[in-house]
Amino acid sequence: MMIQAQRTHNLDGRFRQKRGDTHLSTLEKTYGEISDRRGDTHLSTLREITGLSLSQLVRQQPEVTHEAGLNGRQRNQDGRIRQKRADTLIATLRETYGQSFASGFPGCWTLGLVREVSGMSLSQMVKAQ
Repeated sequence: MMIQAQRTHNLDGRFRQKRGDTHLSTLEKTYGEISDRRGDTHLSTLREITGLSLSQLVRQQPEVTHEAGLNGRQRNQDGRIRQKRADTLIATLRETYGQSFASGFPGCWTLGLVREVSGMSLSQMVKAQ
């Protein structure tokens, strides 16, 4: 259910424009999910990227900016996918990616060790399931 926030109107009856330096995380507390971009993204940046007003952003389905295979991981500032920690246990990763993840390796091994032995990245291991 979408929450309708109280916004003031101009003299001509239109909604007063929201400040462009408002963070996405602040807007999502009021309006619900708008985008999966970082919470510190400014509204003005989102308007520029999408070409939509705040009202239009709230009414549409949330945009998805990540590519398939990102699997909930975040991107670094330079756009690269942030690496999963090398000391993460395979058993822990199986909770996310399924019991067939890295099936040839024991759950007590770390991701770093499996990467070293198999020569595969996490993305490659996920695709290989």
